[in-house]
Amino acid sequence: MGCSSSSAAANATRTTEDEFDGEEEIAVAMKVKRRYKNVFAESQNPDANWSPQEHAKTPAEVARISSALESNKFSDLFQSFTSSEMAKFINYMEKEEVSAGTNIMTQDEEGDYFYVLDSGTVDFEVGGTKVGSSSAPASFGELALIFGSPRQGTGKGA
Repeated sequence: MGCSSSSAAANATRTTEDEFDGEEEIAVAMKVKRRYKNVFAESQNPDANWSPQEHAKTPAEVARISSALESNKFSDLFQSFTSSEMAKFINYMEKEEVSAGTNIMTQDEEGDYFYVLDSGTVDFEVGGTKVGSSSAPASFGELALIFGSPRQGTGKGA
């Protein structure tokens, strides 16, 4: 709502003689970026004795994972991490290898993992139709976790 009214106000004040200086679009883009700063989810009651398991990574693996996280369209979610928090986040990731044709995540299932593609390619399907693909370094699967919704598509090793 705030974005559309700001955009409308900016467009309403611009005349056809005005040259575009980019300020209106930058202001709107900054408001959209802030939209994802607060993420809400249903409360969880984890086991009080549970603690995440660390999986050591080589410096090369850390660099590839960091690159994949930086290229994610929700990368601003990770920008608030300190370097120590980011190192822990990356070390909590567990490596899993899949063969071509194997479903990594399946449409309409509960979102339980966030994926980082370290090598290879993943194809994305919606309703059985291929809608895109990604090659490493890439990350995916965050929408179901962020919004608490079922997977919106299937990711399959290619």
